Amino acid sequence: MCSEERANIDTKRIEKAVREILEAVGEDIGREGLRHTPRRVASMYAELLAGT
Repeated sequence: MCSEERANIDTKRIEKAVREILEAVGEDIGREGLRHTPRRVASMYAELLAGT
């Protein structure tokens, strides 16, 4: 994926949304297993949707 395609995807906003979802279902987003999950999910969506 080129940087121009990634520029159109607001990964920070996706990260924030994932944090909100995790907190809404009662998860502790500070725990080791979830600490980087919002970033990983945002990166996954950026890659998945880059070609759309």
